[in-house]
Amino acid sequence: MLRRYFLIVAMLGFAILGKAQSYSYDEVLKKAEKSLKHILPEHLLPFAKLYYTPYYSSEGGEQQYFLLEKGKNTEGKLVRVMLRYHLKMKYSACTAYDSIETVIEMELDNHLKLLNAKGLDVVPEFVIKNLPCNLLTRKQALALVKKRNIEAQEADFQIEYDPFEKRFQYYLTGDVIKAANNPEASTVESMIIDAATGEILEDTFK
Repeated sequence: MLRRYFLIVAMLGFAILGKAQSYSYDEVLKKAEKSLKHILPEHLLPFAKLYYTPYYSSEGGEQQYFLLEKGKNTEGKLVRVMLRYHLKMKYSACTAYDSIETVIEMELDNHLKLLNAKGLDVVPEFVIKNLPCNLLTRKQALALVKKRNIEAQEADFQIEYDPFEKRFQYYLTGDVIKAANNPEASTVESMIIDAATGEILEDTFK
């Protein structure tokens, strides 16, 4: 009798544990958005929108992946949940770099705690801190180029943020130059300007 009692208790325990690892779509989003508030400043939160359907992995004979659709629950022994948020906004405090866009990839563990988040490295620090930037405008970059008698327009300049160097750079490309000894080979005239200092980092214009 006692053995049967312990067997019933053990079975109930396993049932409760199994149920505890099942989460609804709404529960997952609520936890994910709570984690999002820890990694994004308040002024950026309204611009982060869920991007694609979340998916999760669970254990079976081998680890499997499933979409977590609205109105559904996770099934099986949960391992982790993956979500993507699309962050896209106009940043009026910096006319030189006023378009911010990235995809934030979040990974939650089997208790819906944040494991890691990727994609924020491409968001400049002044945007995170909601500060104006100190970058050259396209007009100022054009003035530097014209000193070298290079024909260009403001629209020819593309500005990019290098997250590894943590540096903004203006790119200007010109004509395609064919190699005299090899008609199949060619190079493109280009110039790279540090958008903060005006230093010319690369120049292949002749």
